[in-house]
Amino acid sequence: MPSKFCAAPFLHSFVSTHGKKFLCCWATRWSYDDRWSNDTDFDLEDWEGEDYQKIREHMLEGEGWLPACGECKQLEDLGQQSLRQWFDQVWEENGKPSLNVVNGNSFGVPISYDLRFNNLCNLSCRMCMPESSSQLAKEAERHPDIWPNWQEHSEEFKVALSSDKDIEWILEEAQFVRVLKILGGEPTLQPQAKQLLQKLIDVGNTNIDLKITTNGTNVNKEFYDLITQFKNVRVGVSIDTHPDRLAYIRGGANGKKIWENIQKISELSWADQYHISTTQVIVPYNVFDFWELGQLAYETPWIDQHYSEVVYEPYYQSIVYMPEKWKQKAIDIAKENECYENEIHIFNAMMSHDENIELMKQLKSHTQLTDFARNKYLKDYHPICHDMLEDIQ
Repeated sequence: MPSKFCAAPFLHSFVSTHGKKFLCCWATRWSYDDRWSNDTDFDLEDWEGEDYQKIREHMLEGEGWLPACGECKQLEDLGQQSLRQWFDQVWEENGKPSLNVVNGNSFGVPISYDLRFNNLCNLSCRMCMPESSSQLAKEAERHPDIWPNWQEHSEEFKVALSSDKDIEWILEEAQFVRVLKILGGEPTLQPQAKQLLQKLIDVGNTNIDLKITTNGTNVNKEFYDLITQFKNVRVGVSIDTHPDRLAYIRGGANGKKIWENIQKISELSWADQYHISTTQVIVPYNVFDFWELGQLAYETPWIDQHYSEVVYEPYYQSIVYMPEKWKQKAIDIAKENECYENEIHIFNAMMSHDENIELMKQLKSHTQLTDFARNKYLKDYHPICHDMLEDIQ
């Protein structure tokens, strides 16, 4: 295969909370550049459509990176694992089904899915967006200054959300699913997620690679009764900082309760293999102390793995644009606490971009407005980040 080949256009479908389909969750959503014939967005609703065929041709002909694949390119340039490489692994692990331009593969349908059925969620996380959290959407209605861009497309999103209740398109292909990721919103609350899981059980397709990303706020019995019947389950609990400080970044979260729930999940009656991991995203708020969660996870016997990754969007929430002297401070603190080497991928990514003070000013304003609206203040949870924002004029 060409060196920058990616199996995603042949195997995978990502469905956003808008109900719109994309190549994957890392791809820029989505514009052509001069290599493509016009200036419109990709139309990936039709698996056999013209745009899909054009992308597949590009991959098979080895023409290099697509314009929208910048995040994978950046990670590979840093020597880190990319989603492109993961999709190629999925293809290999499923017997390398023959690939073609028209309908992707020998099954004629996607065999890998990343599904965000809606934005129904019980938390309002600082680095999230209203499109992915119903709580943030409510906050945006109450406080438009915090989310000024939301007003421009909130009505369009509401229409898309209310009209996208039919999931027959995937229920009909349930027997072909080999990899399934369900996110949100919060998947344990989504009726569509339960409907799909039940359908997979009914057709006997439980030997799939099932990955659930949850905020861990509750061990929903109905939901977990379903997923424990699958034979290879990975539960990723999103918890972005030490449980004692979690209430700031993840609005509405009780860190101690989530930590207890992770143990409860590990003690359920699982049909076969299961893995429980903690995942955290690194933003300016937690960059000076994020490694504390990793240390706690490594000391906790019922957690199999811990993952950390950098947020790139929203841009103002990305550590790559922090002032250079504060980037260096984060590195110095990590070294002092002997965790720099374990998290070096985070610091390499952080140093991959130049500072952008205008974006940091935007973060400062967003933080101040949100702190006031929620009556939770950055200085009480992440004082070094507070000092950094105060230093920005």
